[in-house]
Amino acid sequence: MIVAPLKTIAFLVIAAALNLRVDTGSWKKLSDMPTARMAHSVCSLDGKIYAIGGYSMANSPGVTTVEVYDPQKDTWT
Repeated sequence: MIVAPLKTIAFLVIAAALNLRVDTGSWKKLSDMPTARMAHSVCSLDGKIYAIGGYSMANSPGVTTVEVYDPQKDTWT
């Protein structure tokens, strides 16, 4: 499925933007994003990552939620 590689790419881009150290020698599974989405916007503010809008994989009219990832706690709200 395409979702996992896209999440990985998005995380690496966001980690670079937040100046997080990414260990390329090993992988660690982090919390899954609650809503699978594509074509969404992502931004960081105050150390948290925001996933905004986009479309679900079910070809719905659009995702209307904003989800926030806290890398310190590895949690989504």
